[in-house]
Amino acid sequence: MGVDKARGEFRRPVLVVPAFSVAVEPGTMAWPVHDGRPREVTVVVRTEDPIPVEASLALEAPEGWTVSPERVALPYEHEGASRSVTFTVTPPAAPAPGRVRLRAVALTGSGRRYDHRIDVIDYPHIPRAVVDAPAEAAVTVLPVRVRPGLRVGYIQGSGDAGAEALRQIGVDVVELGPDAVRAGAYDGFDALVLGIRVYETRPDVVAANAQILAFAERGGTVVVQYNKYEYPRGGFAPYPVSMSRPAPRVTDESAVVRPLDPEAPLLTSPNRITAADFEGWVQERGLYFLSEWDERFTPLLEMADPGEEPVRGALVYAPVGRGLYVYTGLSFFRQFPAGVPGAYRLFANLVSARVEDLR
Repeated sequence: MGVDKARGEFRRPVLVVPAFSVAVEPGTMAWPVHDGRPREVTVVVRTEDPIPVEASLALEAPEGWTVSPERVALPYEHEGASRSVTFTVTPPAAPAPGRVRLRAVALTGSGRRYDHRIDVIDYPHIPRAVVDAPAEAAVTVLPVRVRPGLRVGYIQGSGDAGAEALRQIGVDVVELGPDAVRAGAYDGFDALVLGIRVYETRPDVVAANAQILAFAERGGTVVVQYNKYEYPRGGFAPYPVSMSRPAPRVTDESAVVRPLDPEAPLLTSPNRITAADFEGWVQERGLYFLSEWDERFTPLLEMADPGEEPVRGALVYAPVGRGLYVYTGLSFFRQFPAGVPGAYRLFANLVSARVEDLR
């Protein structure tokens, strides 16, 4: 209990927490079935007990997966002390597609297990509370390919997990800050990916749009993820596009997706996209679809919410000079954190695409 000059008397409840909080980073990973290389996984453990506790830390994996080191001692420091431990994880020779989990556990000398992450929620307008979650990484093992040697420049917008998603499936990704964007420093990249709402949040991208289009004209591939009304209003696409108000979207994550041309190169190479790739999506199919586009654009997909008219502006592409330009309102930014295999496979196709594949 205490007194605040602005709020008056207040009470802070006593919170009971476990002796250790354990967290795994990253919490979601995509792992191509053909990729047998080991990866590093970081476990962060925080001591909550004011009394010295003898403990060790391990990262548990399914049968066939190997983890090194097997166990790490946790010498007691003090209450609130945090420590990061890196484990190396190696998959079996031929892992089956699906979801596996890596679980971190702090084990005391008395045999008690601590395998949850503990976070304290503490804001002035709500009561203090403890939130716990399993200390694990969800690993999606999937058949996915990218064009060999692919190098991508990624320009973040309001923030998404696309750059890390591409790294996890084998793409060499460089995230470009304002100086590199304004300088047009795109040489050496096969593709540029623009993150969600980039034209709303990045003035440098607005200023450099002509250079981005020039990159496509010289033979590069540009993939633009969902943007709001600034995008069509600013004329940032290479050809005229429009977005009605409200913008077309599909909120039913299980809505049927129909390919308009199942043999289109962006849907067949290097991964053949089928109905199975649209299973397991979360929250929605996408948002801020285009409503109209120049005839030089080609739509690839058709979908609709129940009872609504089908829309086709979720994924469109157009040749630009010697290169390729793609706009997509599909909600990849929601699917990557959820480990949705089909989202990785389709996104891999978009960044791997080249205009010569269309001929």
